[in-house]
Amino acid sequence: MKKSFIFIVITLSLYACSKSTDTPSGSNVTTILSGTGTIMYVNNTANPYSVYINHLLIGTTPGQSSTQSANMPDGNYAVYVLQNSGYETVPTFKLITGTLNCGGILVISF
Repeated sequence: MKKSFIFIVITLSLYACSKSTDTPSGSNVTTILSGTGTIMYVNNTANPYSVYINHLLIGTTPGQSSTQSANMPDGNYAVYVLQNSGYETVPTFKLITGTLNCGGILVISF
């Protein structure tokens, strides 16, 4: 069921990213609109992490869970994750980059 739902959401989002219009001469013109997508954060560890997008704090993802940011503009992203607890001396810090396409889902796993 979850895979079907994601497919439906992606299909509907892709439809919203382009618009086809007939002109008076009968030719067809396709216009690409500025699109959006979803960034999903998947925390595979037991510890909570703070999530930053382009240096702005988005929130915290608890251990062994996932969170997401919907309706994000398509483009390139730098996602930083910083371990909040469960470390002995220095927290884990990771930089993950990716490109979000119109109607797509960018999965950030840590």
